[in-house]
Amino acid sequence: MDKALIGAVLFMCAMVPAFAGSVNELLLPGKLIEGHAKYESNCADCHKQFDKAAQSGLCKDCHKDIAVDINADRGYHGHKAKEKACNECHTEHKGRDAKIAKLDLRSFRHGHDTGFELKGGHSSAKVLCRDCHAPQKKYRDAPTQCYA
Repeated sequence: MDKALIGAVLFMCAMVPAFAGSVNELLLPGKLIEGHAKYESNCADCHKQFDKAAQSGLCKDCHKDIAVDINADRGYHGHKAKEKACNECHTEHKGRDAKIAKLDLRSFRHGHDTGFELKGGHSSAKVLCRDCHAPQKKYRDAPTQCYA
């Protein structure tokens, strides 16, 4: 083999790590949400090459509270996650201000989907979701006892 060609190949191999971040940025399908922005330069935090099925496991590595719910068959994710991969509901690369945790309230059935049945006055149309689920807080953090 030609010494010049060998030298060029070795040079290119040495340069790959230096350009890996640049290549990832070129291939990035869009910006991540603000909460995930710190992971944007390292695709391997959320993606495993040639193994799309591994992605939900990587999500649960960071979102440990959700993983606990899934493993305990508790709450919304504990009931729903066995049916779907994380990225079926939470699509990323939509921009810093994107809302990637959308909930379809028309098809949502509180008791079935969370394992927490609304009873008595709570099952009526008088009680709104926001009465128990405070804005800017996770749904999972809603009280399970009525204090009103």
